[in-house]
Amino acid sequence: MAHLVIAGAGGVLGRALAGEFAGAGYAVSALGRRSAAEHDGPGHAVPCDLHAPASAQAALARAVEERGPVDVLVYNAAHLSMAPIAEVGFEEFEETWRVCVAGAFACVQAVLPAMRARGAGTLLFSGATASLRGSARFASLTAAKFALRGLAQSLARELQPQGIHVAHVVLDGLLRGSHSVERFGGDDKRSIDPAEAARVYRSLAEQPPSAWTHELDLRPLGEKF
Repeated sequence: MAHLVIAGAGGVLGRALAGEFAGAGYAVSALGRRSAAEHDGPGHAVPCDLHAPASAQAALARAVEERGPVDVLVYNAAHLSMAPIAEVGFEEFEETWRVCVAGAFACVQAVLPAMRARGAGTLLFSGATASLRGSARFASLTAAKFALRGLAQSLARELQPQGIHVAHVVLDGLLRGSHSVERFGGDDKRSIDPAEAARVYRSLAEQPPSAWTHELDLRPLGEKF
């Protein structure tokens, strides 16, 4: 049975990813701040703080011990920071970077040795509109998401020859059912269905090596771009 780890399993997309992959027969480990008792989706909860590299790597070691080597890692963690640049404290800026980038780096380093030994594996990263362009009041998130995209590009060029598929998904729109829809005045026509997005992630994970996608963008019908 293939083993999927979702790092950042809370929220509507994390739950949709767990349901999509579990329904396809994957063993699912859900990394996040929720305990097993608080976890409300498919898969096995593994509590950790993804902004702390040691916590992330310890959680992955536990997931491997309980469910075997990781075949697919989805890094889906994010920290939304929105404020004028003069009001952004260094701690907030660093926290956003740690969650979006340092956590991804730690998770990749934890799963990579086994993937290299097998000559197979998939690393998927959740990007955002901020991965492509910086908007006013989103300096922290944009800096972090740009960095995550650059990390994904570097990993793809290094690891593809070793049989490891790396893909970056730009989620250019709000996720339906998330708190952001209400916060930013969204609606169903201008939001991404998490279940449909999860199907795209699984299709990336199951692409044959002769036709790998590195980056794609998802946006709802009503989203301008």
